Amino acid sequence: MRPRASTLARWLLPVALLTGSVPRQAAAEAEPSGEVRKAESPSATAGQGKFPSDVTVEALKIREVPGADEYVLEGAVTIRSGRSRIQADKITYRGGRFIEAEGNVLIVWGGNRISGARMTYDLKEERGVVEDAIGQVEPEFYFVAKRAEKVGQDTILLDSAIVTTCTQPVPYWSLPVSSARIQIDGYAHMWNLRLRARRLPIFYTPYLIWPVKKGRSAGLMIPSFGTTQDRGNLISEELYIPIGDSVDFTLGADRYSKAGTGWATDVSFIPNAQGSGRFTGFFIDDQVSNSQRYRLTYQQTQQLQNGFRMVADINQVSDFNYFTDYERDLRLVTMPTILARVEFSRNGSRTSLNVREQRREQLRAPQPFYVEGQQDPVMVESSFVQETLPDIEWRGRSQRLGKTPVYLSYESSLASIRQNDLQFRTGTYCPDPLDPASCARQTYTFPLVSDYFRGDVYPTFSAPFSPFPWLAVTPSVNTRYTHYTQRQTARVQEVPLGGGTTVVGYQQILGAALDRWISGAAVEMVGPKFFRIFDKPSNSFSSRYKHVFEPRISWAYQQAYDRNDEIIPYDGIDAARGASNQLTYGFRTRLFAQRPRSKAVEPPGIAETVLVPEGTSGEVKEAESSPPGTPGAAHGPVSPPSPTEPVEIASLEVSQSRSFGKALSVLDINGDGIPESSWYSAINTVGRFNPRPHTSLDLRMTYDILSMLMTSVSLSGNLRSDAARTGFSVVRTQPSTIGAPSQVQLRLAAGTTLFGRKLKVDVDGSYDAQTHRVPDQRWKVEYYTQCCGFLMEWFRRDFVSNSRGEFRFTVDLRGVGKLMDLRQ
Repeated sequence: MRPRASTLARWLLPVALLTGSVPRQAAAEAEPSGEVRKAESPSATAGQGKFPSDVTVEALKIREVPGADEYVLEGAVTIRSGRSRIQADKITYRGGRFIEAEGNVLIVWGGNRISGARMTYDLKEERGVVEDAIGQVEPEFYFVAKRAEKVGQDTILLDSAIVTTCTQPVPYWSLPVSSARIQIDGYAHMWNLRLRARRLPIFYTPYLIWPVKKGRSAGLMIPSFGTTQDRGNLISEELYIPIGDSVDFTLGADRYSKAGTGWATDVSFIPNAQGSGRFTGFFIDDQVSNSQRYRLTYQQTQQLQNGFRMVADINQVSDFNYFTDYERDLRLVTMPTILARVEFSRNGSRTSLNVREQRREQLRAPQPFYVEGQQDPVMVESSFVQETLPDIEWRGRSQRLGKTPVYLSYESSLASIRQNDLQFRTGTYCPDPLDPASCARQTYTFPLVSDYFRGDVYPTFSAPFSPFPWLAVTPSVNTRYTHYTQRQTARVQEVPLGGGTTVVGYQQILGAALDRWISGAAVEMVGPKFFRIFDKPSNSFSSRYKHVFEPRISWAYQQAYDRNDEIIPYDGIDAARGASNQLTYGFRTRLFAQRPRSKAVEPPGIAETVLVPEGTSGEVKEAESSPPGTPGAAHGPVSPPSPTEPVEIASLEVSQSRSFGKALSVLDINGDGIPESSWYSAINTVGRFNPRPHTSLDLRMTYDILSMLMTSVSLSGNLRSDAARTGFSVVRTQPSTIGAPSQVQLRLAAGTTLFGRKLKVDVDGSYDAQTHRVPDQRWKVEYYTQCCGFLMEWFRRDFVSNSRGEFRFTVDLRGVGKLMDLRQ
């Protein structure tokens, strides 16, 4: 018997055996003058010296043993029986069913195959043993075994085997086992399993079940471990259960050494081809805070047959501190709002309709709460709740009214609104105004609860015309009518305090209706337009450029509403509208280039298939084809030139406003309490540069005309190539007060991919140049190859109300899933 190989290099060598054609070709080339003979049974019932009717034999030599029901087949032998194909250099076939094969043995059935040195096989029972075996089981299960036994069409038994999903000569990871039972399109039961990274042993387990399926498989996931700052060490375990073809159910348990045990659930479902949804939940009886903590989310999108689209995004959480205690996503940790909404929308060619129900709970900044007799206040948090049940919105796009030159666009809505807020008012009483120590303070709370209907109609009429090709004029008038069934008013209340009394003010909701009717008008003029075309036939970027210069001037008038303080604010419809009468002027210059309309599709690459992360760790997909210029990328025929079109690659816009009603700039330049004012606003500059789809720069500047300082400058951009990407922003603000220090904030997000997209490095963070602090930073390294992936992530947040850091390391194995998830 041959010694068994110590690595998987030996079983990857005879790839030719797995294809089944190489042995025949090699044998044919060795005996060019030989004649391939084919023997198969006639239609009559097979008897002595005959092959069964369902067996086909091909060989270079077929020799019958006299006096025995036995044949010796040699030279590129192939036997087909039912759904199986057997190949070998030499096969002894006896009794119409028993096979002894040796030399380059291969058995194939379906997408499964086993090769080896020798094999005994029973065609009738479809059962046999292969020695020194190398095999593959669909979809991606490979093994090397001292002995492999095929039992029927769906079972394989292994002795002294190594299994993996890797195809490298020395696999990145493998699982040596003493024995295994593989149920095709089912599960592999393995005993005495040792995980190895290349040749380095990692851990041991006496038993493991591994799904060997093309589809989803139920079972326990490998547990993950971690540590937390406030709730101790963490062990997480999940049970995955697929329900039918369209529902995935996951039940999880998180054990914290200090906080206790939390229970999680995750249900993903596809109701039909035009919709999808997901429900997640977590609950824990927190032993640290002695309270029950939870979070529920429900998300669904659904395209309905009547043209409507439904979007549901419902979130509920026990308290705002839940995010900082149990979530690691920066967006959730810093989230001050809990939103729940269900929206139905339908967009037509002229109008759009939106019907939504929404609940928004917003965390208020901590408020000082004084108790009489105590000098120092207690900081108290509260939340502000807003609801619409429902909010119906109907919008109309600009449409021409008959044959007139007038166009109409409109916005209208009808909403049932509920708002619940808490007002904190602190009264102060000082018996001796000259002695601050004698003062007493007391904080009172006043609820602000409203429940009302609001109707709003906002039509705009415009009549654009162009008296000359180089001039465009657009006059417009608008009016807005809004009806409220409730309004608010200011109240004062005298309250006892410190042996005396004090007065505090607050807002109160009244059941009286309120109507608002305001109108406005505007005129916008663009031109005269100047342009020049530059032909550059030898330019590699573009053969033609067009430069356009457009002066712009507009005037807008808005009627005032003198009862704005009585409106209960909810959204932009209720925003205060004071009187305005101002002229805005400036210019815009634009540069166009003749560029290809679309990029030619690159032919698929022939490089090694790698995995890349998709969403969270453990969810991987195959990488896209290698980019052009990458080693291993295929070079197909040259594509014809793409059609070209003018693309705006750069623009610069400068504007300023002049008011005819109130000052637009006010500043106490000298610090003496006497402000200076101007009817003119600051000068605003916006510049953009977009030479390519993956390259953009944006520059914005504000120049204050009173202090004669550049009070705000921001530069942001995105640069991307096949191997690297970066997004950045630099913001510099300069207070208008003379001598005040400037502030500089830098934000950077950069990353690169190396080694054919196997290695990915990302960094993201911000920097405060004034305080020399890095408020938040994140470093992430991922390595994904054909059969495994590694993720290492570290981030740190140093916000005023939240300072925390976290390190995470995960290992994913293809076909196994998330093997390790360490968090600290």
